Amino acid sequence: MATEETKEQTTQQKEMRGYRSPQYREITPTAFFGGIRQGYIEATLITSKISAIEKMFKGNDVVEYTEEITLNLTPLQAKMLTAWLLKYLKYYEDIFMKTNAEEGSENKEQPSLKEVSPAKLDEILKEL
Repeated sequence: MATEETKEQTTQQKEMRGYRSPQYREITPTAFFGGIRQGYIEATLITSKISAIEKMFKGNDVVEYTEEITLNLTPLQAKMLTAWLLKYLKYYEDIFMKTNAEEGSENKEQPSLKEVSPAKLDEILKEL
């Protein structure tokens, strides 16, 4: 009897469904902010835009920054995301153009890629 139940359980297929959150949207972050916490790595994605209203009516260039979302990743999730990003960065560079990691970030609050060692990034990309 146990073997019949086991066969029945293995032949049943689970139905998997996916849904898009009502809050789903696409963003292009300007900067990342975060660090480590006990048990996870935190990254806040920040966007920026120049206020058209301020420019039109007051002649001022005002940059507005918005914290869009914070990702809390376990170290394993962070490693998986890093591997995924490196894989697609390599594909991107193979198809379009090599990115210049030496330039770093224009935002002084954002760490430059120089701190991550561009040579090491290129070495990792070659291995993929």
